[in-house]
Amino acid sequence: MRIENVRVLIVLDEMDSNIFKGEDTVLYVLSQNHTNFGIIGISNKAEIPLLLDERISTRLQFNHMEFGEYSKEQLCEIAAQRAKLALGTGTHTPEVIRKCAEIGSECKGGARLTLELLWKAANRAEDRGVKKIEVVDVLDVSKTIQKRPSGRRTYRAVSFEDYNLKVSDEEMIILGALGEGEKTSSQLYDAFMAKIEKSKRQIRNYLMIMEAKGLVDSKE
Repeated sequence: MRIENVRVLIVLDEMDSNIFKGEDTVLYVLSQNHTNFGIIGISNKAEIPLLLDERISTRLQFNHMEFGEYSKEQLCEIAAQRAKLALGTGTHTPEVIRKCAEIGSECKGGARLTLELLWKAANRAEDRGVKKIEVVDVLDVSKTIQKRPSGRRTYRAVSFEDYNLKVSDEEMIILGALGEGEKTSSQLYDAFMAKIEKSKRQIRNYLMIMEAKGLVDSKE
């Protein structure tokens, strides 16, 4: 049996991982049949469309839609819903939920960190042999969770293992140069070309990709 006029919606979560790992072939294949596919690409890096191969970007022509960070109130609501499903009645209080949301919001961890705190606080209360999570449990486990830096990550804050980013030899040269401190573009070009002979345009391309990865930050 053949089904006619079928349209398929494909959702690619963490689409940047495909590009950084050189696995954007799937986007090229889909772009050749884009009349039969709708594609939603999800990424926390707004620069991703700029990094796509021109053959892909001209065909797909992504529209950009940005979602802001959750507010503290929204994080409270999310955590309360999860707690209702995952935890027993009387095992937590609104104060515990609010404290998880407060720390999650302050540390820029959003819903993921908020729920991680709630889960670890529940485990800690269980280890203590009590049946109710206390605010102190949340505070104690928060000390073991690496605080997310505010704003955009710099190269010093990135964990390659956590983000599974592939770093090229050229990018390592740039990171090594910036490890000595901030540099102007001219200083960075000189430091780079002392190691490898590249054009300034090529070095700018490396920097654009690294900024999209969250490895470096630049300012005018």
